[in-house]
Amino acid sequence: MPQAPVKRIGPRRAPCTGFGGPACEAPSTRRPAFDASRRPTEADPDGPRRHAGPAAVPGRESVPAEHRGWPRAGDGLCCATVSETRCAFIEVYVFRRRGRRVEFLCLRRGRVRFLPGVWQPVTGRRGPRERGLAAAVREVREETGLTPLRWWALEAPTIFYDAARDRVRTYPRFAAETGPGDTVRLSREHMDWAFLPAAAAGRRYLWESQRRGLEDVKRQILRGGPLAAALEATELLERPADRARASERPARRPAGVSARRTHPRGTKPA
Repeated sequence: MPQAPVKRIGPRRAPCTGFGGPACEAPSTRRPAFDASRRPTEADPDGPRRHAGPAAVPGRESVPAEHRGWPRAGDGLCCATVSETRCAFIEVYVFRRRGRRVEFLCLRRGRVRFLPGVWQPVTGRRGPRERGLAAAVREVREETGLTPLRWWALEAPTIFYDAARDRVRTYPRFAAETGPGDTVRLSREHMDWAFLPAAAAGRRYLWESQRRGLEDVKRQILRGGPLAAALEATELLERPADRARASERPARRPAGVSARRTHPRGTKPA
């Protein structure tokens, strides 16, 4: 037995783009809206008529009378109540090997407006049209002065809900191995650093998602094997386009100007 159609409430909107934006904000001008005050009855099988004037709506004559005026297959959806998704930041877990010991880099945020003094891995904002891996390379160089030897892209991004902006944020996550004797040179955004074992680094991190990130690096990368080989992204930096993006250095703020916000969660140390 066919399922009864679902009544559309309010004006028809443009087809949903899936990520919010103008197409989901204004009613569509391609098709007229419903008169929601009228319901289909035996006396009036057409139901809520469209304000289409004397001209008939194309395809209406092929719709059964009991279903006229109701949503049809192919009608666009509206995502007005769906949170916007943004992927504007990256997260990098830098580690080094000293014999059988693996240590992760922890950075302590400086005297900034959001979450001062919080410990975190390397995080940063992606530039316009910048690939996630190129942004990770640039941020590691800018915030630590390091040039890692190898890179991996972790399987899943960090996902969290930004209540202040009603957005779902996603962070591509990367792991990077640096040399055991490499020296860290901090930017003005941070005031301290330390290489620590995963357990000690996790105790310093604020966000639970970052502690899970440490575990993901241990499970996906440090164990080696086919999974680590499949996730390695070092060779992607050999492409000229990626080398060019990774070498670009945005202008720094002049001295005396507060550091830019690097995370929407009050500069989430993630």
